Amino acid sequence: MQRNKTTSVRRQSIKQRFLNSCNGDTKNPNFWKTVKPMISTKSTKSGSNLMIRDEGTIITEPEPVAEAMNRFYVNIASHIGKGINDPVFTDSDSVTDFVEKSIYFHRNHPSIKNISKTVPTDFDFSHVKPKCTLDVLRKLDTRKAVGYDKIPAKALKDGAEILCYPYTSVLNAIIDTNTFPSSAKLAEVSPIYKKEDALEKKNYRPVSILTSASKVYEKVLLLQLKDFLHAILNDHLSAFREGYGCQQVLLRFLEEWKAAIEEKLKVGAILIDLSKAFDAMPHPLLIAKISAYGASKNAVTTIASYLTGRQQRVKIAGRTSSWSTITKGVPQGSILGPVLFNIFINDIFTFISNSTLHNYADDNTILVKSDSVKTLINTMCSETRIIIEWCELNQMEANPSKFQCIIANDKSDVSTVIKIDDVNIVCEKNVKLLGIHIDNELNFDFHISKILKRAGSQLNALGRMSNFLNECTKLQMVKTFIIAHLNYCPAVWHFTSSKSTIKIEKLMCRALRIVFNDKLTDYHSLLEKAGLPTQKIARIRNIAIETYKALNNIGPSYMANLILSKQSNYNLRSKKLCVVPHARTTRTGLNSFTHFASSMWNTLPNDIKLASDLETFRNNIKSWKGNGCMCSTCLNTPTFYHT
Repeated sequence: MQRNKTTSVRRQSIKQRFLNSCNGDTKNPNFWKTVKPMISTKSTKSGSNLMIRDEGTIITEPEPVAEAMNRFYVNIASHIGKGINDPVFTDSDSVTDFVEKSIYFHRNHPSIKNISKTVPTDFDFSHVKPKCTLDVLRKLDTRKAVGYDKIPAKALKDGAEILCYPYTSVLNAIIDTNTFPSSAKLAEVSPIYKKEDALEKKNYRPVSILTSASKVYEKVLLLQLKDFLHAILNDHLSAFREGYGCQQVLLRFLEEWKAAIEEKLKVGAILIDLSKAFDAMPHPLLIAKISAYGASKNAVTTIASYLTGRQQRVKIAGRTSSWSTITKGVPQGSILGPVLFNIFINDIFTFISNSTLHNYADDNTILVKSDSVKTLINTMCSETRIIIEWCELNQMEANPSKFQCIIANDKSDVSTVIKIDDVNIVCEKNVKLLGIHIDNELNFDFHISKILKRAGSQLNALGRMSNFLNECTKLQMVKTFIIAHLNYCPAVWHFTSSKSTIKIEKLMCRALRIVFNDKLTDYHSLLEKAGLPTQKIARIRNIAIETYKALNNIGPSYMANLILSKQSNYNLRSKKLCVVPHARTTRTGLNSFTHFASSMWNTLPNDIKLASDLETFRNNIKSWKGNGCMCSTCLNTPTFYHT
């Protein structure tokens, strides 16, 4: 009796703690700290409990761990491009001399020659006005970690109206002297666990935590670089650009694949792995490329000053390593770093001629199509060697042993071996590109099984603690952890099999039954109570948003090429129609993004289609519940949707 009473008190105490810490409001500082460790293992091996293996010994004390990690990060790419005698920046050199030596040294580099064939774009940094600095200060993210100077972004944001004037003076001094402040080039690195063995240093991603002042300087410079970048960057370069994302890259890749099959061609792809691309990027060659694109000498010198003389230290559990100088690469976590990487890799498109390159940051995939398997394989080999050669010339390291290969439209090609130099790449049934598992049949069943497995395990964890949580909290957790798996690139895998479609909806039904502790109410009533659509309607809404952006030239031009507006001389009741392309097959014709999106768009009400801006369209489409059957999958919709 006493034991039962103790258990009851314990349960009530646990429940009260959850209610106090997790009131369903994500702004509650205790919410994520309380629930995340129980649902997700991501990043739990980072921070104060970090221990690593170094030279065969397990290190557990924070300071030695920080020193070992710092040594590892500083030298992580030292072996890449080692045989090239690039100019080296030393303390005795001026940045101006380093720039001149770098440009002269690489004057005959193949990448520089290819860049020089394009029309140069004149660019120079110009003086900043206080209003520009004020806008940047007001938009600082106060949730970001504080740099080594311990000055939080909130302090700068709160004092923006006063601080904008001294910060403007510093920015104009940077532009006048072509010198980036040394104090803004110091970064504390936080190791973030990725996957696999937690004792291995290589399984931790270095994220640089910069000072708030550095972020202000970088953001203002980036704003001035915007037009320059738009003029020089290839439209198919899709990372770190406003309006571009993984979903657009994958849609372009799959639509080209499906279009080739519709034409009865053979299709193959090689997924190329680059080792430590951000850490290996050589400063001298980057400087030469920026100059070749048409930036003025002063602008190039300013960027070179930003790159050179950078220092970092690793921080673990409040203890730090000593400072070390970085001689190559860009800091991961900076504002200008990703942009400079884009400039560096941009010319890779000029080397490819017999395939299409699909790029997102350091992920590069070549897609080849041909009327015969033999020609297809030969072209895949030659184009892959060109990419490898580009990497060698540009002091990057391609790793053929980690390349993936897939061939579609012929089941007998699954076991085909692509030989690149001394490495044999076996064509697989499934490859993973930008987090999506793509199979050679394009049914995405394997991908769905993977995400359902992850979501299911998290849902099980939620079920175990559900008695201690209120409805609002449980619904928030379902949206954050469970639905998040289904919201990643949904337009890409929407055309999965009806079997997988049913499994997704069953998972959501189970999740809502846990949220509301209700085993009897039908699925649609549960969705209505939660304020959610079916996952199928959610995906179609996502496709509608991509279609709106394509028709209104928001984002990559290659997306606009997938959806064509229909020109009509008649005053039709339905406005702004799309051209629906002819489809030869269901799998790659009717179930292509182009065909489905165009057909679906033509059925939308005018008051939704004619939205004045993207935000208005997003709000309007939330009320749209579909128009019945729009694809073959609908014919197999399970009866439990409606019961």
